[in-house]
Amino acid sequence: MADPSENRRRTQREQTRARLLDAFDAEFREHGFANANIERVVSSLGLTRGAFYGHFDSLTDVAIELLDRARATEAPELSAFADVGLDPAGLAALFTRRVEERRRAGVQPVASRFIAELLMASRHDETLRDRIIELYDERARSFVEVIELLTADPSVELVEPARRIAHVIMALEVGFALASHLDVPDAPIFVDEVLPGLILRGAIRST
Repeated sequence: MADPSENRRRTQREQTRARLLDAFDAEFREHGFANANIERVVSSLGLTRGAFYGHFDSLTDVAIELLDRARATEAPELSAFADVGLDPAGLAALFTRRVEERRRAGVQPVASRFIAELLMASRHDETLRDRIIELYDERARSFVEVIELLTADPSVELVEPARRIAHVIMALEVGFALASHLDVPDAPIFVDEVLPGLILRGAIRST
């Protein structure tokens, strides 16, 4: 029989970890990865540096887990595109509903500036670089799967191979991330403002 006190400690530990992740998500958005401050975050939660290091080895570990969390959230959203098919009205409604649901839930896409900083930091951090490469490949495969499902109908054509389209989508995302990092005032949010048009009017079209 499970020890109730052990279950309680496990639950408390999971809750503390989730609080730390949420707080660092906000910290990275406001101050960036390079200027994130562990002391500032743990103090805001009424915790100590020891509590932080009880869950994470470094800010890099936090960043990787936040990327993993964002990836887990994105995966079912990408699958939903394939369920809708290439109906323009259906895809437009899906994107609109997705953005509205996230806003109501207080969920924000991974900040473009955060992505840009992690890409630059990965040049000097092998662990971070390896994980970003893994995540890149996972996302590319997800995009390829969705593109292939969208274009399974013989009346639909691809202007480029699915893998290449996936690379283009992700390269555009990085480009917009860098624009945001440089504080370009009118840089749009790629996932919410650019990707819909790319899918609806760009590389995939009905013949």
